[in-house]
Amino acid sequence: MVEDDYFGNFVFQIGGKTISRDLLDSILEIYFLDRHLGLASAENHRTILDVGAGYGRLAHRLVSALSGAQRYLCTDAVAESTFISEYYLGFRGLDGRACAVPLDEIERPG
Repeated sequence: MVEDDYFGNFVFQIGGKTISRDLLDSILEIYFLDRHLGLASAENHRTILDVGAGYGRLAHRLVSALSGAQRYLCTDAVAESTFISEYYLGFRGLDGRACAVPLDEIERPG
């Protein structure tokens, strides 16, 4: 995974690599999910629902790190977070693999 300083992300240069707290948090969270859900295993790819997804950082990192991840749905009870998440995921160009869904629409089929 690579890091940038977009969206006001505070970054450090360590050993010639760009690092941020967001990147480190994402790596730890992906390792945790993989350890407990086996996300890196090809046969375990499924739709992931992230309730309280904030701006979509973990969705961006996870679908970037795991090329076979099928679908990542981000939702949040705070409408502004969902709006920002939709913009952020679109900016990151995740080709529909990760998307923001308003909380009141999460149970709709499709």
